[in-house]
Amino acid sequence: MPFTISHAGFVLPFRSFVPPSVLCGLMIGSIVPDCGYFIRDFEVASFAHTVLGALYFSLPVGLAMYLLMRLSIKRIAKVLPIPHSSFLMSWGIDRHIGMRTLLAAAVAIFVGALSHNFIDSFTHQSGAAVSMFPVLRKEVFSFGGDQLHVFRLLQYLGSAIGMVMIIGAYWFGLMRYCRATGARIWQDCRGWLVLIGVTGFTILVAAALNAEYFPRDLNFYAFRVFGFKFLITWLPIIGLVILCLAVLFTPKSKSEQGVTPNA
Repeated sequence: MPFTISHAGFVLPFRSFVPPSVLCGLMIGSIVPDCGYFIRDFEVASFAHTVLGALYFSLPVGLAMYLLMRLSIKRIAKVLPIPHSSFLMSWGIDRHIGMRTLLAAAVAIFVGALSHNFIDSFTHQSGAAVSMFPVLRKEVFSFGGDQLHVFRLLQYLGSAIGMVMIIGAYWFGLMRYCRATGARIWQDCRGWLVLIGVTGFTILVAAALNAEYFPRDLNFYAFRVFGFKFLITWLPIIGLVILCLAVLFTPKSKSEQGVTPNA
């Protein structure tokens, strides 16, 4: 898929059957095989998209990401505007975990990585499913000198569907939370300004770092290359900036993490 985060949308249907700690493991596992792209190591990324790679790369890296998330979730929540910060904390991700929970999360990360690789096998030219089923290699149409095949069309459709599933699940969950707590969705101007500022700044930085790939004409392939380079630059940058901001915040006590009631 062109957008790594979209993979997490395809494990969300399991949220009704597993606890939040396991769901987080599934979501992290579903995106971690693409981490090699973010460090510009395409050999590592290719290895991660195999069964052995899921075990020897995605599992340990995913576990490290999982533990980092649990350790920093309170601080990260403080970067978000109200009521998103308190909604995030209501998931209980920061609770103490034992070995059984950690083992369940590890299994979830591995399964999530396998789900990523399975989906990619249908949406990448080098995928196993694409090699097995000729219909996936059929050309749909040509645009700007670039051929669009069925597998690539599935990439774009999968990205859109995955993001819709993530945004939809978050939005409906947030709406339920606000109804239950009496919080207003649109408030905390300072928090929104910080988030918009961080997003805009990191987009400009990522675009500037990949200016050499910016299309000079209406060439679909060039846009695709720029989009890929931009995303694998922007995602780690905005993640690091948010982590840095989170370090500057001191988590408040539980009694201070309430929501702002309706006026």
